Amino acid sequence: MKAERDLTDNLEVIINLVKGIVGEDKEIAYRADKYMVNNRPDNRGYMLLPSDKIGEISTRNPRDYLSWLAELACGFVFVGYDEGDAWIKIGQYWENEFIEILPDETELNSCEISDFTLKFNRVYAKIYNGHYGSRYSSQPAAGGIIIDISDNPFKDGYWECHNGNAMDVISGMYEKLTVDRINFRPFRLKCHKTEFFELGQKVKLPNGEYSLLTGIKWQFRGGYTLSCAGRDTRILSVAAKRSQAAKVKDMAYTKINTEKSKILKQLESDKSDLQGQISSKDTAISNLGSRIQNLVDEDFQGQIDEIWKVLNGG
Repeated sequence: MKAERDLTDNLEVIINLVKGIVGEDKEIAYRADKYMVNNRPDNRGYMLLPSDKIGEISTRNPRDYLSWLAELACGFVFVGYDEGDAWIKIGQYWENEFIEILPDETELNSCEISDFTLKFNRVYAKIYNGHYGSRYSSQPAAGGIIIDISDNPFKDGYWECHNGNAMDVISGMYEKLTVDRINFRPFRLKCHKTEFFELGQKVKLPNGEYSLLTGIKWQFRGGYTLSCAGRDTRILSVAAKRSQAAKVKDMAYTKINTEKSKILKQLESDKSDLQGQISSKDTAISNLGSRIQNLVDEDFQGQIDEIWKVLNGG
């Protein structure tokens, strides 16, 4: 892949290479999205960074190459089937279509929805030769989350091919994630629906708020477990303090339980030794009593023999 290609063109090439390796006769179609961010920024394509610049890439998994392409498009790789025909596409966050999750479709006591949304402050990219580029918001309220795409060989190849200029790629990601105001509202719930969910898909939650799917789990007869991951950075310091306090508490309990276990074991050992000593002393006393009784018996027998001799005129 040394030629410059759009993201969707690279996607098609990867699919064809996989089909050639596995010998798949059935067609796997790819779907291009002309509105996809960074598909061809500034009318220039992408080139995978040559190995003589960065060395051989360790992965040989096509999924990694697809993930790198989707990363530049601020989205995910979707795989689907239409009447038995497989297709692959790069889908983006916050598409217009959404699925509504009704309250009566949600399992009882399974729905947790945050009262805040996440905002991205900076899109940061470090490249293979040590340089970096970034776009950021000057508004402190936007938060402090940084998206690092420093290990993306397609982005590095773009930078190399265009003489160190990939700011249009970074700017495209910044515009998508900040200016478009994608609504990342952390939540987690279990529901039962017949629709098919996709990562990055927009959903309307039971309380009427909108969010995106960053986690999907389906179980037979168990329905979907859906989530959007995230934390409120304003309470991270408090959470860290609580976490440290909990860690100290756990360490104290562990130390106490360990010492308690040692003491109990020592008591059991001492008890066993004491019982052994008592048993030994009982045996000695019994033996001594037997010897005394024997001596007494022998002495009485001697006196009886003497009396018998006297009575018999001896």
